[in-house]
Amino acid sequence: MKSLIAVTMLAAFVTPANAQSTSSAPDLPNPNIVVASACSGMAFANTMNNLDVGVLTEERAKATARFLELATLLISLREENLDHMSAHSQKYTEAFDNSYRITFNNLLNDNFGWVDQEELDVCYSRMFEAVTNPPEDIIKGYGISGMFELVGMTNKDADSKFDYILGIMKASQ
Repeated sequence: MKSLIAVTMLAAFVTPANAQSTSSAPDLPNPNIVVASACSGMAFANTMNNLDVGVLTEERAKATARFLELATLLISLREENLDHMSAHSQKYTEAFDNSYRITFNNLLNDNFGWVDQEELDVCYSRMFEAVTNPPEDIIKGYGISGMFELVGMTNKDADSKFDYILGIMKASQ
């Protein structure tokens, strides 16, 4: 599914505002955060599909959603400061949303193949690396005491996202 990541990158970088920039170094979204957001969207879609078809319980799907939220944040913190992430949050959210939508539709329509699975495996590897090797110095630099506090913070965001998508899935049945 390399095409999914490529499409997501193009959507984040080629916009009318970016195309009209006269700066030699415009303040663009960080490509590594765009890819992390797209990976998270792809993995979250796979998780919600697995919940829908009974492969995962709601508890395990929510745990996966929490993991993805934490991993994406850790990758983002390693790459950029909070001001940058806030300035480009819409682009990063779009990367997640586009990837989620495309992946979930592919799964629903039986268009998710081995190449897609390979891309998903690479995404999970990126996420696992971020969580197993967290940037503790950066986390503490933001006044967060450590991973336990960060996990608590990201769990709330992940739970909200999970509950929202689950509500949509239940409403559509």
